[in-house]
Amino acid sequence: MVQTASAKSLSIRNLDKSYPLGGGRRLPVVTDFNLELAPGEFVTLLGPSGCGKTTVLRTLAGLEDFETGEILLDTRSIARLPTHNRRIGLVFQNYALFPHMTVFDNVAYSLKLRRESREKIQQEVQAALASVGLAEHGARLPGQLSGGQQQRVAVARALVMHPDLLLFDEPLSNLDAKLRVQVRSELRRLQKQLGTTALFVTHDQEEAMSLSDRIAVMQSGKIEQIGPPEEIYARPATLFVAQFVGKVNAFSSTIVGEEDGKAVVELMGKTIRTPLPSADMPKNVLALARPEATILQDPQHSLLAGIVEEREYLGALIEYRIRVGDTLVTAVRVALGDTMQAREGDHVGIGFLEETIHLLPETKRGA
Repeated sequence: MVQTASAKSLSIRNLDKSYPLGGGRRLPVVTDFNLELAPGEFVTLLGPSGCGKTTVLRTLAGLEDFETGEILLDTRSIARLPTHNRRIGLVFQNYALFPHMTVFDNVAYSLKLRRESREKIQQEVQAALASVGLAEHGARLPGQLSGGQQQRVAVARALVMHPDLLLFDEPLSNLDAKLRVQVRSELRRLQKQLGTTALFVTHDQEEAMSLSDRIAVMQSGKIEQIGPPEEIYARPATLFVAQFVGKVNAFSSTIVGEEDGKAVVELMGKTIRTPLPSADMPKNVLALARPEATILQDPQHSLLAGIVEEREYLGALIEYRIRVGDTLVTAVRVALGDTMQAREGDHVGIGFLEETIHLLPETKRGA
């Protein structure tokens, strides 16, 4: 197994990055960006294309300059160090392997640049390849490996330098869906085993959920919310976060009272009881209900009633989109054993798992 140095914390403080547009104008890409990673933590930057997440990663690696801010590994500033002095391992989206070099030589490349001894190179490369399950593949060329194996070679190449920090720039996006699930499990297992602090960039919310200790959801160069995956999904801070991390039904609603330790909320002319929000929550709110907490029922005995506008069979799940007045409500049911068997045009009732309803101020629709 590759032996890494003791895990390091990462601090990014007040980072600003922009690109010139000409005529003295600049385009802000990352603005007053702050992020703290504990030693050994796996954090994901999640957001749409153009939100600045890859720019943050490239700045950490020393591949992009920036205007203001500070980057610390533990207490050591690396903000102005050249890339090769930062002790950072970077795993690229496209693997970036040399096709004419063997797996062994790809992993050994950086060690050879440092003029390490032949014995040390042999020992370090074999240990790195063993840690990613490729100890017997050193003599092969990258073209003789599967996509998942090539990605593991890229990880081994990053690990062989004993990095203080591992950076992953959408490393799974070129893999097919089944292989992506397999490789991300291997990445997470390996990171836990080594204990190296890691920052991962993706726009895939499922990837972020499965890998991360915490997720930082980004929009327009800033973090909208950071927290454990369960918190991001169940208690999003803004409508943008709720909509980007999965699907959500959002209803303009009003808090009309409190009863038995629950908030009484008026939603589409009906009342529901939700967990009590914070004391400073205004009366006008957004009531957020995930599709899997939106229940199809007999329309005669339900909170709301509507007509099935679309039914989408997804294999494990069936997704229903139901028209209730001017609102389209999404509900998800497990396909196997689905007793509703609702079809397009059918009248159905809708209820909610009310304990899962999350309230936001109406103003928290996000930018």
